[in-house]
Amino acid sequence: MNASPRYTRSGDTAWFNSAAYGLFIHLGINSSAGIEPSWPMKSFSAEDAHSGSSEKWSPERYYGLAPQFTAAKYDPEKWASVAKEGGFKYAVLGTKHHDGFCLWPTKTKELHAGNIGPKRDLVGPYVEAFRKAGLKVGLYISLIDWEDPDFVAMPASFRYSSPIRPACFDPDRWNNFLKRVFEQVRELLTNYGKIDVLWFDVPGWGGDLWHADELKMMMLGLQPHIICNDRLPGCGDFTTPEQQIPVDPISGLWETCMTTNENWGYHPDPNLYKPTRTLVRNLCEIRSLGGNLLLNVGPDGEAQFPEMACQRLKEIGAWLKKSGDSIYGSSRGIDYRHFWGPTTRKGNTLYCHLHATPNPDFELRGIADDPQRVYLLQSGENLPFKRVSNRIVVDCSGRTLDPLCPTVALEFSAPPCALQFSATVFTSRGNPLW
Repeated sequence: MNASPRYTRSGDTAWFNSAAYGLFIHLGINSSAGIEPSWPMKSFSAEDAHSGSSEKWSPERYYGLAPQFTAAKYDPEKWASVAKEGGFKYAVLGTKHHDGFCLWPTKTKELHAGNIGPKRDLVGPYVEAFRKAGLKVGLYISLIDWEDPDFVAMPASFRYSSPIRPACFDPDRWNNFLKRVFEQVRELLTNYGKIDVLWFDVPGWGGDLWHADELKMMMLGLQPHIICNDRLPGCGDFTTPEQQIPVDPISGLWETCMTTNENWGYHPDPNLYKPTRTLVRNLCEIRSLGGNLLLNVGPDGEAQFPEMACQRLKEIGAWLKKSGDSIYGSSRGIDYRHFWGPTTRKGNTLYCHLHATPNPDFELRGIADDPQRVYLLQSGENLPFKRVSNRIVVDCSGRTLDPLCPTVALEFSAPPCALQFSATVFTSRGNPLW
């Protein structure tokens, strides 16, 4: 089991799990070249390489991209419109990746969007547009900063070490670096009104070296409702697996961040995008385990969402308009041994997400109670069902099924109980399934 966090005071987490689906946005100087943020300056073994980072860039070449990053067509209201149509309930904008380039005019350094490239603040208009659209607003910030000369004062592993300067050990310089980290967080939480989520990345060390308790205390002092992820060590309100769906449910609040293609930043190759069907199924599977999906889009150097991404978000949004009851506000479903596929639930209704089209029916096993009603969520059509021994068999033949992910709702009068095996038959009622 995970150790209890040292600092447990939290902001407003009530909305988070109910929201289910968030938009992640990675925009930076790398966007103009169609490469990943920061990582091209590092080299990894083949099995550890970040997608899109196989070509190593020198720091001089990478930071030379800054003047080319213009964000000339930056239109956060259009972003917010795409997000709203896509069914997202919250969004998280990357304000500073490991390369240290800030999207807001910070007073802590020279490398920022107000001083070079766009020559303007890119955070404020985003916050305003998404708040106006009714979405919860989040900001991402990397704790590490390869461009900051004092970051190297605390030697890190190769993965997180600066590609610009050699590491040393100097507590005074490290404290100077931390002062700038605190001030950057202070700027983000005082200059833009209400921020719902602060999404930290890559701590690299334990919370003591980051003064994480003090940072969390400062955040809550500025915005008492705010929540953050577990990459602020020991102080997170939710857990953040990356690019993967856990095999088993994670205790507490959690959110998987995943990409629409194979990159966090913009990449021009349209063939890298995952099929919409895959993205929808990922969302269903994550919700079946009780988590959120934070789905990433990387805008190009002009700050426009790629058309292939917009197409997929629109298709997911259309699916959610008919299927959202099984996603928003839903809870973790039943054990897969009862149904071979993702399930969610809300009240006494169980939602079965069909990853394989039934031919012509599907079944639930080991459930003692019969549903009062079974129907296709997308159309509302009632479906016939019958009990065969320990199985509830649902007939979907002759129905038009959603091509992305058909969803069948089963309404029970109360949480159904599991059947218990006794002798040679299922005879006794066990505990409720939820």
